[in-house]
Amino acid sequence: MIKLNIMKSMKEKVWDFVNIPSIGYDEEDYYNHHLKKYGLVKEVIKNINPRCILDIGVATGIFYSLLPDFHDKKVLGVDIVPEYIPILKKRGIKAQLCNIEKESILSSDGSFDMIICDSILEHTLKPKHLTTEMHRVLKPGGIFIVVVPNATSIIRRWNHLRGRSVFEPLIDNLYSRDYLSRCSVFYSENELRFILNGSQLVVDRVAYINETSHDVNKLVIKVFRLFGALVPQFRDVIFLVGRKSL
Repeated sequence: MIKLNIMKSMKEKVWDFVNIPSIGYDEEDYYNHHLKKYGLVKEVIKNINPRCILDIGVATGIFYSLLPDFHDKKVLGVDIVPEYIPILKKRGIKAQLCNIEKESILSSDGSFDMIICDSILEHTLKPKHLTTEMHRVLKPGGIFIVVVPNATSIIRRWNHLRGRSVFEPLIDNLYSRDYLSRCSVFYSENELRFILNGSQLVVDRVAYINETSHDVNKLVIKVFRLFGALVPQFRDVIFLVGRKSL
């Protein structure tokens, strides 16, 4: 149903998928890869019905094609990539260029009812700065969503057994990149709780989900999915929902 809805909305030119070769970003590929996660985020937003949303690492904002009423809310999207800003503005999303590793979000304390931090924490070497900023701009009792790759996923364990270093992406980023464009720092649930609790952000709900992979027909992926069905901690992604303590 999610994919059907997005394809209907694609009739509007503003939501046509974009491709930005300069940064290797194919929006359609990314969108299809993260359908399950998007469905969970949409579910939380519908249940909470926040008036003001901060989206840290908003990218091109394609997720909001699933929320036709998002214009009724105050949505601020921040990202480090300049190419995203005109796309966001075209789609009616207020945009702000921000390097969350070292810069502050240009919003007052307690400005937002909800913060979405989707697939960003693994791209920063300064998680304390990020979570402190989240705490600052979130209202007391406000809700946050944090989504990260799962350090304990069976696919990551399998790659390690095959001789691939878990630090390979980090080394590549530190050696050749201006910022961490590849996933570099991976977390388990306990580590995420430790980091978030340190900024007085309380985790209320944790879910483990699998990404939609183009290789789902491969035997090895089918076996991994079976393990994930039995042990959730083996799945690809950690999805957390929590709140700012009062």
